[in-house]
Amino acid sequence: MPKTYVEDLLKTRIFERIRKAVRFEEPDRVPIWDYIDNWRIRDYFAPGEKDLLKAHVKVYHGLGIDLCRGFGPSYNPEANGGSIIERGVERRILSQTLRNNPPAR
Repeated sequence: MPKTYVEDLLKTRIFERIRKAVRFEEPDRVPIWDYIDNWRIRDYFAPGEKDLLKAHVKVYHGLGIDLCRGFGPSYNPEANGGSIIERGVERRILSQTLRNNPPAR
């Protein structure tokens, strides 16, 4: 079976745990699944990492979490009030997150 990009990012133990669980085989433990949106945690586990995917892999590995429902960018307080262009839409950064914020224009 060909490798996936996920397999290259995950530690082998974690990939095997997830693979066994989805195949209804017995893993070493039940996979832990969570969602984290916290810039302090990201900066602690992945300081200076610019690639959002790689940064979150480091966060989840560091916390011992196997899976996530997805993730989005979290911003430190200095970014508050700024804006970014996302899929052609300008969005304002408020309260360090973009979640549920309407377009800036």
